[in-house]
Amino acid sequence: MDEAQSIRERKRRQRETALAARAALSAQFRAAASREVCGKLLRLEATRTAKTILLFSAFGTELDLSFFARQAERDGKTLLYPRCAEGRRLLALRPGERWETNAFGILEPALEDAVSWEPEQIDLILCPCAAFDEKGNRLGMGAGYYDRFLPRCPQAKKILTAFEAQRLPAVCTESCDVPMDAVITEKRSDFYER
Repeated sequence: MDEAQSIRERKRRQRETALAARAALSAQFRAAASREVCGKLLRLEATRTAKTILLFSAFGTELDLSFFARQAERDGKTLLYPRCAEGRRLLALRPGERWETNAFGILEPALEDAVSWEPEQIDLILCPCAAFDEKGNRLGMGAGYYDRFLPRCPQAKKILTAFEAQRLPAVCTESCDVPMDAVITEKRSDFYER
């Protein structure tokens, strides 16, 4: 097995471990923990000063940011949601009325009535993950959408939101993996100097 295959295999095993831990959390726990994380996010200076925020619509057992979204919208923030595009590109869209489910089963804004935003215009990005570690390293779902998108957002603060159960001692990383500026869980808020 060569180095690249070894890294992919380690990432696959870590992803399986963390996703199983997340799936084992009860629906009640996930709802309460999601609300706790949303409250922490709303109190952050990065949220207060952001005008444009890219967040995600919860899929499966992911942390639910809908409480955060409702409050941020009331506070006049422009909310953007990701859409997976051809060539494994991530688009940042301000949704219209219509949403669609993509090939992965994730809810996305429909292109027909959404407005596309340039990555340079985003102030804050709330990232999902499969797993993360003590140093703010993020392990995604494996397709690399966020890893290709995040470097294009030079002014954006990048905050990972997850359940504490998804924390691993050290996730396997490569040069293309973008470390986070902060990790917010129901138990901890960790900030990193980058």
